[in-house]
Amino acid sequence: MILTFYLFNKLFRNKPGIRGKSIFSFIVISGIAIGITSLLIALSVLNGFQKVLSEKLSDLDSHLQIIGFSDYNLDETEKNASLIRSLLGDNFQSIDVSVSKAVIISSSKVTEGVSLRGVAEEYFLRKKNITIKEGDKKLDGSSVIIGVNLAKKMKVAPGDKISLFYLAGIDRNITIEDGGIEQFTVSGLFETGMSKYDDNFIYTEINRARELFNIPANQASIMEVKLKDVSRIDSITTYLQDELTYPYYVRNIYEINRNIFTWIELQQKPIPLVLGLITLVAAFNIISTVLMTVLEKTRRIGIMRSLGFKKTGVSGLFLLFGSWHGLLGTVYGNLLALLLIFIQKTFNVITLPSSIYFVSEVPLEIVPETFLFVSVGSIVLNILMSLIPSVAAARISPLSAIRFK
Repeated sequence: MILTFYLFNKLFRNKPGIRGKSIFSFIVISGIAIGITSLLIALSVLNGFQKVLSEKLSDLDSHLQIIGFSDYNLDETEKNASLIRSLLGDNFQSIDVSVSKAVIISSSKVTEGVSLRGVAEEYFLRKKNITIKEGDKKLDGSSVIIGVNLAKKMKVAPGDKISLFYLAGIDRNITIEDGGIEQFTVSGLFETGMSKYDDNFIYTEINRARELFNIPANQASIMEVKLKDVSRIDSITTYLQDELTYPYYVRNIYEINRNIFTWIELQQKPIPLVLGLITLVAAFNIISTVLMTVLEKTRRIGIMRSLGFKKTGVSGLFLLFGSWHGLLGTVYGNLLALLLIFIQKTFNVITLPSSIYFVSEVPLEIVPETFLFVSVGSIVLNILMSLIPSVAAARISPLSAIRFK
């Protein structure tokens, strides 16, 4: 083994006067590194999308949403909130009750249809992904908080007035006469990074919303429940649905946002395969690199074989040469991927339209297991690619090799 490493150092190190071999080795190592980098970044983006969207949706929509069948209001919310707490036991984290109805808002220049949500004062304390960008989050019954994207459309800022047209009533047989127009002051602008909320939601105080829509104090539109452990969320959804009476209808975030999670799942399947082929193509260059080196070192192979160097030693020598290229390419690929991820996370070089990708920044999640799996797979693949030319080098006849020109 010591002799093999000694000969490897003597035969394959790049000497100052030799440029072709070093350049070719550089190209091969770079090809492997780029393939590894592409694969790791793609997998980090997919992992990031899954984590960020899951966290955001769990925070903004909560793990469970309870609404009324056919858009009816939920009655006896305090009693049923206590029931939900007892049913969930230690798995219960928090519950928020809110009133949500469709309204039309108008500024001096623009009119938009949005969803008005009446919430309690502590609502925003539990929503970590709702960031107040301008103004404040104080709701006093005469003010509203709107999304930053919606504020741009409406051309309003904190302190400006907006008109709100609404329909009141506790049943579905309401007419235009049941509605009204109220003026509210924009107290703050919020941002979640998801267009679903930033473009379509405005918030006000819950009792003020009940007053507008003529909803009794013990009724609400939505109950949002957060769990400590979501591993059994499907069974919990079914369990609560069986325990709660009509018109309570229980949905979890995976049902509410089925399209988003299906989209992530579809992305996870083809991308690793396609980018894995890039790494495979780069690994095939190992074969050509080692074969070229075999031709270059044929005479030396013959001399070593005539001096008693075994076939396995020759094969191991070139196997080590090919594996070394693969190892360097894998290491450099990992380092380059980590560097690019750090740059993106620090400086946010690439931004995304939240209306298409659900988030405004490229989410990147470093999963050590993913990096380890890709690295080990790359090294094993390069070793396998190095076997073919290594075996060919060992089969060279000493006599033919010495006579080789």
